[in-house]
Amino acid sequence: VLVLSNPSSTDMNVLISSNDNTAKNGSDYIVIPLHLTLQAGNSERSFNIIIVDDNVFEVNEEFDFVLYTDSSSSPNGTTTVAIIDDDRVSVNFSQPMFRTDEDSGAAQIWLMFSNPSSFNISVQVHTEDINATGGVDYDP
Repeated sequence: VLVLSNPSSTDMNVLISSNDNTAKNGSDYIVIPLHLTLQAGNSERSFNIIIVDDNVFEVNEEFDFVLYTDSSSSPNGTTTVAIIDDDRVSVNFSQPMFRTDEDSGAAQIWLMFSNPSSFNISVQVHTEDINATGGVDYDP
C-alpha cells in the first residue's frame, strides 16, 4: 500500500520500480515499473505484485521498491519486501527395496528429494539386519 502523509489537492502520478537484493526480478518476483495515479484527496493506493513459487528450499530473499513522483528524478522513498521461503525438503529412498548380486561388491542405493535445495543436505543412514547379518554378509 502506498500511503501519502497528506492527501494532495491534485492527482499525483508516481513511478514504482524495483531493485534486486537477494531476490531476483523474473525468477523470485515479477515487477515491471508501475505508473500509478493517486486521485486528488486520496492518501492511499494499493497495488499487487507476483511472487514466484519456485519450490526450491532456499534462504529468505529480499528486494526493494523505489518510489518516484512525476516531479522528481531522485527517489522519494524506498521499502524492502521480504519473501519468506515456505519450501521444505523431505528425503526418502527412491524405491522400497534394492537388489544386488553377492559378487557385485557393492549395492547402489538412491535417495529421492521432494524439492531441489540451494543448501547442501546431509542425511544419516543406518542398517538394520533382517535376514543378512552386518559384518558377515555386508559391511554396514
